[in-house]
Amino acid sequence: MEKKIVVVHFYDVLAYPPVINLVDCLLANNQYVTLICFNGDSLPGRILNHKRFRLVNLKNLKNENIFDSFKIKKYLVTTGRKLVAKEMEHSDILWTTTDYTVRWLGKMVFKYKHIMQLMELIRYYPIIPKIMKYCKFKYPIQKVAQNAKKVVVPEINRAYIQKTWWNLNSVPSVLPNKPYYFPLEEQVHDDNIQEKIELIKKDKRKKILYSGGMWGDRDFSQLIESMSIIGSEYSLYFMGILPESYKDKFYSMIEGKNNIIYLGLFPAPLHLLLYKYADIGVLPYKAGKFDDITYLSELNALYCAPNKLFEYAGAGLPMIGTDVLGLRMAFEKYNIGVCCSKLSGEELKNGIIYIEHNYLEMKENCRKFYDSVDLDKIVMDVIDI
Repeated sequence: MEKKIVVVHFYDVLAYPPVINLVDCLLANNQYVTLICFNGDSLPGRILNHKRFRLVNLKNLKNENIFDSFKIKKYLVTTGRKLVAKEMEHSDILWTTTDYTVRWLGKMVFKYKHIMQLMELIRYYPIIPKIMKYCKFKYPIQKVAQNAKKVVVPEINRAYIQKTWWNLNSVPSVLPNKPYYFPLEEQVHDDNIQEKIELIKKDKRKKILYSGGMWGDRDFSQLIESMSIIGSEYSLYFMGILPESYKDKFYSMIEGKNNIIYLGLFPAPLHLLLYKYADIGVLPYKAGKFDDITYLSELNALYCAPNKLFEYAGAGLPMIGTDVLGLRMAFEKYNIGVCCSKLSGEELKNGIIYIEHNYLEMKENCRKFYDSVDLDKIVMDVIDI
C-alpha cells in the first residue's frame, strides 16, 4: 500500500521530535513523503537522502515581535498555501501536524484526504493567538477535525476528551510520542554535543536528567531547591529550550549550585545521545492553567504525553515525576517510575531511594514499556483511508 503523503508542519521541524518520528516511520514503511516545514535542511541524513523523501523548506523569517509574527502569518497564508496546493496535485494524503498548521492552511484542507494531528490538548483555537488577550474570536478548529478523515493525538485520555469536546464521529487515533530510531550508538559529529558528553562522563555523581522545554506547566523551582537536600552524590542536568522570558529567573535559581548544570539546546534527534550518561529521568509537570493568554486546556499537563517519557524509557532511565495521570498510568502499569505529589526534598529523596532499591528491574521495565508501542502498525492503520 504505497501512498504519497504530504506532511505539513508550519514550524521548526527540529523542535518537534514527533514529526521526525512520523517521517521516519512512513519512509520505513515504503511511503512517499513530502515534508513542508521550516529548518528541514538540518534533518538527519537518513531522511534527507532517502529516495522516497522530498523536502520543501519554508523561508526562515525572524520572529522577534508581534509585527514579525504577522509577517509570518502572511507568508504562510500566501506562499505556504500555494506550496501545499502544488504538492497535493499528485499526492494522496495531507497530514497536518499541529493546530497552528491547520489554522493557517485554512479551508483548503477540506479539498483533500486530511489527517489532522494534534500535539496538545485544546478545546478551542484563537483566531490570532498572539493577540487573543484583546481579540476573543475563535477559529472553528472543531469543524476541521469533524471533516478530517482521521484525527491523531498522542495519549488515550486526550483522545476521548477531544472526541467529547468536538463531537467527533469516532475516537481519535493514538500515536504516542515515541522515537522511531534511538541513535545512542551513533558516531557524534557535533562538537558542542561531544563537549557536553565529555562533561557528563567526567561527573562521577549519579545524574538526574531533565530534557525538554522550560515551560510554565513544569515545576522547576521545587526540583532545584530539593537538590540541596537529596545529597551530594547526585547532580541535576537540564537540557532543552530556555525561553528568553525565563532565562533570568532560571539562572538566578541555579546560581552557586555546583550540582546543577544547564547543558543547552540540541537539535532532535542528536539530543538522545546524551541520555545514555544519565541515571534517572525527571518529569516535573504541573496540571492547571498558568498563563491567561494561552489557549491550551488546563487538562493538557494532567494528561501529558511527553516525548521524554519514551525517550527516557528507550535509554533505560527509571523516572521521577509529579502526580499527573499521563505519567501515573505508565509508571504504575510498567513500574518504570515514581510519582510524587510534589518534587519537594523529602518526596524526591524517597522516590530516589525507591528507584535505587529497584534500579535494575525498573531499567528492564523501561525497555518493555518502550517496546509495547508498535509505531509501524499505528501509522499504517492511520493512513489506511
